[in-house]
Amino acid sequence: MKLDEFTVEFEELVLFELLTLYYANQAHEFCVCLQVEFDENLFLKDKYLVTNLYVPVIYEQSYSHVRFESCSSDTLIMLHTHPYKSCLASNTDLETLEKSQLGNPNLVMLVMCEPGRFSVYR
Repeated sequence: MKLDEFTVEFEELVLFELLTLYYANQAHEFCVCLQVEFDENLFLKDKYLVTNLYVPVIYEQSYSHVRFESCSSDTLIMLHTHPYKSCLASNTDLETLEKSQLGNPNLVMLVMCEPGRFSVYR
């Protein structure tokens, strides 16, 4: 996926897992933590290769809200879903990103609102 500031590529099995989670959770928001292969050459080109994802502990979720345990420090992309075609981050989303970046300044947040459609926040 090519975004304005950088490119995110998913290994095939990771993308399959993400889409499976997306289709299974359309009734409510969910979150995943994306781990990226560190390759200095890729980062110099602003390219992230997602090699693993995991679902953090989810405390609360509804159609328009998810509250979850922070991603681990080796996570570079925090992704959560929004209702269909609604990719704008809320103030709560931006506050969560800001707090998370205190412990992990390179963390990026993606909001997924349909298969293949994301908004990015740094």
